[in-house]
Amino acid sequence: MTLYGVDCSHYDNERGGAHSLNMQGIKDAGIDFVSFKATEGTTFKDAYLKDNLNRSKAAGFLFIGAYMVPRTPGNNGNGSIAAQVDYFKNYIDSVCPWFFDFEGAYCQVDTEIWTRNGVVYDHVSAANGELAADGIRDKTPLTPLHYISKGQYGSQPPGNTTLWNANYPSVTSTNYKTRYSQAGGASGPGWTTYGTPARKNKLWQYGGGAVTIGTEHNLDINAFEGTEADFAEMIGADMTFTASDLDEMVHTDNVVRNAPWKSDAPEQGGTNKQTTLENCLLDMSGQANKANTQSASAVAAIAAANKKLDALTAAITALAAGGTNVDTATIIAAVNTAAQATHDQVAALQADLDASQAEVARLNQALAAAYAA
Repeated sequence: MTLYGVDCSHYDNERGGAHSLNMQGIKDAGIDFVSFKATEGTTFKDAYLKDNLNRSKAAGFLFIGAYMVPRTPGNNGNGSIAAQVDYFKNYIDSVCPWFFDFEGAYCQVDTEIWTRNGVVYDHVSAANGELAADGIRDKTPLTPLHYISKGQYGSQPPGNTTLWNANYPSVTSTNYKTRYSQAGGASGPGWTTYGTPARKNKLWQYGGGAVTIGTEHNLDINAFEGTEADFAEMIGADMTFTASDLDEMVHTDNVVRNAPWKSDAPEQGGTNKQTTLENCLLDMSGQANKANTQSASAVAAIAAANKKLDALTAAITALAAGGTNVDTATIIAAVNTAAQATHDQVAALQADLDASQAEVARLNQALAAAYAA
């Protein structure tokens, strides 16, 4: 299984005129993870970070990243790597205080050799990139990923931070999935082993400013080979729903709050739902039973239609037996086809209904136990 992701900066927000990125469109197009530039060194803050992160959360992305670009200390007035990590963390805290508590959040370090008109103006060392990753581990609860290409750094990347390679095969498609296939997919050249100690990268940027996704053009595109659970494990995220998550929703004052990962949570401008836990249980049970009732009605309606089709088939068969001059073979075949289709539909709906009823019983039992506790 392949997960796809984009990494964006102010350049993407300003391409074609300053605008908010259509993160819902990007999500709907099938993108699984995103990452946004936050800072460079101690001298630059991306003004679009807050909007990009909030829109991604509202769109329902499970995995949302923020990245820092380390600069060589002293180059162009930039401070120490430790100061750069503080600058990065403090900026995120100031614009999106929810970020470091978000279950699927991660940090990215973007280490590169920077050139302008073919001239290197900041050769950031692999060691400084790894120092930045270490700083993120020390000063935040999140796991860093190290974007550092084999093409620029070879065996230099030290440590054990997960590597994110950049390698752009000569392919032409602007469709991100087709482009990945053209680039070799899971066997492409961007999946390789490098660094010291040598390790295989887990992410591959296979197109730089290369694809159109939703309404956004010329985006960087990345791949991860694995499931959502594998991605969560890589970034140290616990995506399971636990008793502590229930406690966050219910609290001790018997006020049911919006789940903390929802975009309408109180810190996002929403209001708490003044509902007791008991009423919450009743509401959830009522909604589930309503869905079951609707399913049962659908099953009954289709079963009634089946009876009518069966009666019609019998009537046409009787006409044929009596010598009536009709194209009975064609009619009977058509009716039998329709009848079989509806019979199959009833069977599928009944199976769904049985599963739904079992889930309602399980849900009611679990919630009642939680309430009793």
